[in-house]
Amino acid sequence: MIRKNFFIYSIISFGILTVCAFIALPFIQGEPPGPGGSQPQNLSQWHYYQELSMECRKTAAVSCCMASVRRMTAKQAQLVPAEGCSEGWGKNSLKCVSSYQWCEPKE
Repeated sequence: MIRKNFFIYSIISFGILTVCAFIALPFIQGEPPGPGGSQPQNLSQWHYYQELSMECRKTAAVSCCMASVRRMTAKQAQLVPAEGCSEGWGKNSLKCVSSYQWCEPKE
């Protein structure tokens, strides 16, 4: 009887820990943007740049890729679409192998 109760307790504890881990995972990976600075203006932009950062971890030159994401965040830029940048926007990137290419306002 004790083994059966221990087994049930273990399964319930494992389930609770797993659910808590999935809930906490986005907060562990990085904090949502605060006020001011060059932070994205809303949470959806923050998630957009977080996804780009996650993709950087799969590249050969992670630091180059992450630097391009930081620059994109500061400019609040988006990746270059297939049809190219729209009117009034110019294509930009860093001069390293894993840099993203993005559209930013022309100055």
